[in-house]
Amino acid sequence: IVQRVFAYTNHTVMPEALECWGIDLFRMRLPRIYQIIEEINRRFCAGMHNRCVDGYKVGRMAPWNDGYVKMANLAVVSCHSVNGVSKLHSEILKNRIFHDFYTEMPEKFTSVTNGIAHRRWLCQANPGLFSLLTELIGDGFVLDASRLQDLMKYKDDPAALQKLAQVKRQNKVRFAQYVKRVQGLDIDPDSIFDVQVKRLHEYKRQHLNALQILTDYQRLREDPNADFV
Repeated sequence: IVQRVFAYTNHTVMPEALECWGIDLFRMRLPRIYQIIEEINRRFCAGMHNRCVDGYKVGRMAPWNDGYVKMANLAVVSCHSVNGVSKLHSEILKNRIFHDFYTEMPEKFTSVTNGIAHRRWLCQANPGLFSLLTELIGDGFVLDASRLQDLMKYKDDPAALQKLAQVKRQNKVRFAQYVKRVQGLDIDPDSIFDVQVKRLHEYKRQHLNALQILTDYQRLREDPNADFV
């Protein structure tokens, strides 16, 4: 039942994302889960040995080996589908990260490109812009995103651009109100916002973004008339 229900999408090949937990810690903190993983591991290894798979290979694939519970291996074993978030990502999974699994169960591996839906991040998340676009080109783009190309005829339309500027400022006011409510900070809606909506992690390089903001600030202090935007 578990394998039929669950699919595993791997979002990053960074080593720290492929978590490994010491068996002793697992046994102490999660004794019942430890027993379940122990049985999953036993059944998987038995199945591989019955297929005459090389013992070293089985060890590399096992959810539990070398004194650690390997969470990524456990995910692959326990699901019916393994997916990367792009074609390149999926190829890395098949050829490097989970190559042993791929050679034994290639039917599990798929590639469905990760992405965003404009119906959520435009139509729902940005109601002001959605209303403006509907006013300009109708609502056909909701089901057919290619219809957004119809906006090109308004790229030099002063009235349309003015309405767009109004929508942008209204959204910035909403954001400023949110920051005030949640963080207790007052920010000027007429400021330029530099936002990075990501979890804090060194490989996402938030510190470089912060240094860029600081550099731009210092440049503007030195030359307020600099060509900035």
